[in-house]
Amino acid sequence: ATTAAENAADLSVAITGLSPIIDQAKLNQKIKRDLIKLGDQSLHLFSSALKSFINRDNELAHEILNEQAKSSVMLQKKWPIEFVEGISSNVTLIIRHLEKISTYARKIAEATID
Repeated sequence: ATTAAENAADLSVAITGLSPIIDQAKLNQKIKRDLIKLGDQSLHLFSSALKSFINRDNELAHEILNEQAKSSVMLQKKWPIEFVEGISSNVTLIIRHLEKISTYARKIAEATID
């Protein structure tokens, strides 16, 4: 769980470093909104996973596993590889970092259950 938290923190720093580039990019408003929504979902999953681990809350951990699975499926539908490759590499990188943060949330939830 500690390693997952550290890796997610590293990805958050990387996203922060890319933010000014994204602000300057001429992104479609829908893509910007979708990125913000994806970021909010990833943050919610990760913070809930940490809460479940700290409180040893298996019920919350199971909810996170379900949410993360649904989120992962939706991410692949919303941002299929062929679409992501059509936008800037910085946006693609942010999407993949957020996806990894969501995966780290899953690992923390699994550690809670174990």
